[in-house]
Amino acid sequence: RILGFRLPENDLVTFAILAGGALGSALGFAALQEAVFLVEGFRFSAWMTVLTTFTYFLCGAAEMRLTGDSRKASWRNYGILSLFTYSGMALTNLALGYLNYATRIVFKSAKIIPVMAFSVIIVGKKYSWKEWLSAAILVLGIVLFTLGDVAASPAFAPVGVLLIAAALCIDAICANFEEKNFFRCENPSSTQEVLCFASLIGTGYGLVSLFGSGAWKAAVAHSMQYVQVVPMIMGFSVLGYLSVSFILSLIKYFGATEAEIVKSLRKVRCFRW
Repeated sequence: RILGFRLPENDLVTFAILAGGALGSALGFAALQEAVFLVEGFRFSAWMTVLTTFTYFLCGAAEMRLTGDSRKASWRNYGILSLFTYSGMALTNLALGYLNYATRIVFKSAKIIPVMAFSVIIVGKKYSWKEWLSAAILVLGIVLFTLGDVAASPAFAPVGVLLIAAALCIDAICANFEEKNFFRCENPSSTQEVLCFASLIGTGYGLVSLFGSGAWKAAVAHSMQYVQVVPMIMGFSVLGYLSVSFILSLIKYFGATEAEIVKSLRKVRCFRW
């Protein structure tokens, strides 16, 4: 099931639905997220991350209520997963202050390689040399596809590169951790359950960071001055929730590597958008 709807039994049709849903919802997500960073004076990535994870929690809780779902995974695993999820999201949002979208795509498109590497370590998967070569060709193609715009509008700040590289590795570990501990286990979890509880704990992490740094005062003041900011963040977060739901379903039914291939194609479409 995805968003309360039963998926077809045909694997090819199911994959097409999940991949199409992930690609489509990502378009609106990318457009709105980039628009927020274009608002004058907005430099509050921690504030954005808290609002995003909280919106994910609300969407997940609502879906669980509608489907009558309940928690199956342990709080320990959710604590670990939410730490990975929040850290990856926070580092990515922070990197956007130093990198433009085209530059970000070049780095994020390479994530399939570490996803495959960590799936060997964490999940125990094995890949042939042809699969490694195919992944490398996919990455090379996406990088070449975006290099023209990176050259025209460069943004290779060293701090941004380090942040996006760290986010890339954390996301790769997170995807494989999800596959092994939530979907390839004796009592597998639903995607809405994973999103709900991981986002709930992630919101807690975010609030500690936001209040601990004191950045919340300036962030709230800015959002009160530019009232469109919070609705825009929560709007793209709803689209992000839909996209993540489709991606988690791809991980659940097909695997982390297959999901990462779809995410790589998603990056190209977001870029063209």
